[in-house]
Amino acid sequence: MRAGFGALGLVWLALGCNSLAGLDDLEKVDCVKDCAGAGGAAGTTPETVWVGRKTSCTVLVDKSVWCWGANPGVLPGTVSTKPVLVSGLSDINSISVGQEHACAIDGSGTVWCWGRNDYGQLGDGSNAPSPEPKAVPGLPVLDTVVVGSTHSCAYTSPDTDPVQLFCWGQNDYGQLGDGSTNDQMNPVKVTLPGGAKAVRVGPGTGYTAAIVSVGGVLEAWCWGRNDKGQCGQPTAQGTVPFATKIPGLPQLERVYPGHQHVCGRTVGEKIPWCWGANDNGQIGINTSSASELPVQVLGAQTIDTMYIGARHSCLITQSASEGVCWGANDFGQFGGQPSLDQPLPGPAPILDKAAGSMRQAEHGCRILEGVIACFGANDSGQLGNGKIEPFSAPVQVDLVP
Repeated sequence: MRAGFGALGLVWLALGCNSLAGLDDLEKVDCVKDCAGAGGAAGTTPETVWVGRKTSCTVLVDKSVWCWGANPGVLPGTVSTKPVLVSGLSDINSISVGQEHACAIDGSGTVWCWGRNDYGQLGDGSNAPSPEPKAVPGLPVLDTVVVGSTHSCAYTSPDTDPVQLFCWGQNDYGQLGDGSTNDQMNPVKVTLPGGAKAVRVGPGTGYTAAIVSVGGVLEAWCWGRNDKGQCGQPTAQGTVPFATKIPGLPQLERVYPGHQHVCGRTVGEKIPWCWGANDNGQIGINTSSASELPVQVLGAQTIDTMYIGARHSCLITQSASEGVCWGANDFGQFGGQPSLDQPLPGPAPILDKAAGSMRQAEHGCRILEGVIACFGANDSGQLGNGKIEPFSAPVQVDLVP
């Protein structure tokens, strides 16, 4: 029986992987697949699921990519309420979805992007939209690609020295980390000060958060928009133009960017901390006041991973693989009936034993036993059920090759 968040201390559920999910692009060393077991017909089994602001995508076991919602690999500016095969891609390891664009990385370390391109977020030297994926030129062999709302970043393996980090797209708040506020239609190399080494990078909306190694010690850094304290600096400093350490934090090993708030997971104890916008209680401290100072989530205990939406936050407990959410739930973002804001962590059974994704979105998707189900906002068909209407209860996504 599910206990309260502060008392979730059951046995560890052995699922054959060292982690349940990590489908927010930042859990590269953990399991990023449906660890609860595969199902479905051959060729239609989802391996991972990824969510952006108004789009959802999945990589199947055959390494093909299917998307639904806004700009899902068809003519930009359109929507599809059912999954669409994204043509021109093969051997895809992972993808990342932004506001209305997406990028993928294949087995050769090549980055491919498609969708809207108003700010150069596709990295192809233009601002023309593309319904078909384009390879991003001028990059070395890369390990990871992650996108924010309207900018994109990619980097080489953290095991290499030095790690090379590149960003491109919208730069109105300095989110590309090049010291300017000029949009970049081609990748620019981000040089971190003081010999710092990027370990994990996560773009949000107008900012970029990262875990970096400084002399072997992990630190959380951020650059770009800070009007809500997203970068952990006083909000009077609305923009952080260069990579800057976030003060007031214990040592973090993961960082999870949302729309205007950020969460992280500590080294060792794996305790969640959050900061930034909090209008809907999304940082989990029983208030609705923004916090530029990072705070520990109330009732927090050891966690496995976190899923940070536009105005809500969720996690999976490590002790019992149970889902927990807080913040805005007006669209049924927690996977049940819509409700008023929930400023304290509470049970979210939809995520129990599942792999999921909610990055910077008002909806979420999960994989459980080889089946994708989505829930929450659906104004662009991002739930994949053939409709455009809110659907708080989880609806199954049918994948038809």
